[in-house]
Amino acid sequence: MASEEFAEEKAEQSPRLIKIKHRGKEVTTLDLDDLLSLVNEHFEVKKELFVESPKYLVVDPHSELSSKFTSLYQASRKISQGLTPKIERISNRSEELLLQYAYVPPYNRTNKRRDTLLLIFTIISVFLAGLINFQLITDAKNDLITNASIFNIPISLGALAFGFQFTVTLIIILLIKDYTQNYFSKKDDEISFNSHFIPSPPVFELGTLGSILNQKKIFKTRNTMFFSSLYGPLISWLVSLLLIFGTLQFGTVDVDAAGNYSNHSFVAQGLLEPLIFKLVLSYVSTFGLENLDPNEPLTTQIIMNPVTLAAFAGFYISTFSLLPASHLNGGFLVRARFGKLGHIFATYIVLITVVFYNAPASLLLLILHVRLGLPELLNEESPISKKSNFWMIVFVVLLVISIPLPIEWIF
Repeated sequence: MASEEFAEEKAEQSPRLIKIKHRGKEVTTLDLDDLLSLVNEHFEVKKELFVESPKYLVVDPHSELSSKFTSLYQASRKISQGLTPKIERISNRSEELLLQYAYVPPYNRTNKRRDTLLLIFTIISVFLAGLINFQLITDAKNDLITNASIFNIPISLGALAFGFQFTVTLIIILLIKDYTQNYFSKKDDEISFNSHFIPSPPVFELGTLGSILNQKKIFKTRNTMFFSSLYGPLISWLVSLLLIFGTLQFGTVDVDAAGNYSNHSFVAQGLLEPLIFKLVLSYVSTFGLENLDPNEPLTTQIIMNPVTLAAFAGFYISTFSLLPASHLNGGFLVRARFGKLGHIFATYIVLITVVFYNAPASLLLLILHVRLGLPELLNEESPISKKSNFWMIVFVVLLVISIPLPIEWIF
């Protein structure tokens, strides 16, 4: 009898330990009593739950939620650099929140060698796309049936110069997007994105589908996620639009040649025209180009120089980044503004829609969605600025006027 009492007393005195694993490897061991005390300092714990990692049902502190969570986050990271709390509401009607711990590596999840190789391959694929565009334009001017492809790359001084200008312009637009979103995210919360550039076979004369976003760190608040994702594509979209109409005058109005080219080009497909092009040409000017009809598709009237053509590609890539799906910028915006279910719903709507435009792009988005899952957010209940309502309206308007639509749908 005495030995049984001693065993019970010893069990009560022994610490409750839990091993935290990351990718199948044990990374740290936590004393659950110490962790419970820490959580109790910031939240009222109603119940402990353990399913692979420590979880707690806590009472919603309402207006103090953000400050209490931030304080808990900082205290948790002092125990272990990778120990990270996440919090979300169980249901809309519940006054309880689910607070759970996960291990997030303390170092930025980047692979510089991989990202450098992706950028190099993107530059190469964009350059090859520039050469193909040169051949398509040359054949269109000569009224020839084109056979331009990756297997029939033209090599001449003119082609190389065209490819170089096309590549430099498009890569600069992509880097502007990358730098801008990093600048604003670091300024806000010292959180930055890591962009993975997507090279592609120079199909559709783009050579790239732009970039996807990888989080170096998990966002603490919805506000940070929203505004960190917003500015990059907006700035690159505006730069592309200004470049298009700023260099348009250096092109040549040639309806026959432009018509031939647009029949073989995705970039200058005359049957698909963003509404913004029609609006600019109808209400601003013809930019010094004689015989340019603002009521006709722009790309079926003018043979563009390589800078204008690259700006067109940058415009479409920026628009693609705004799509509210997966780990595109638009996907992060929707995730921050409308939560997990809103992100999933928007992603599948986009997947179904994009498949009618470009099946490979839709497949790529599906793979990214399945592989990367949802964009991560620590405080699901954090408030979001009222300014986000205005920017969501801007976001929707930009999508509507930028997505290429059949010309008969517009007028």
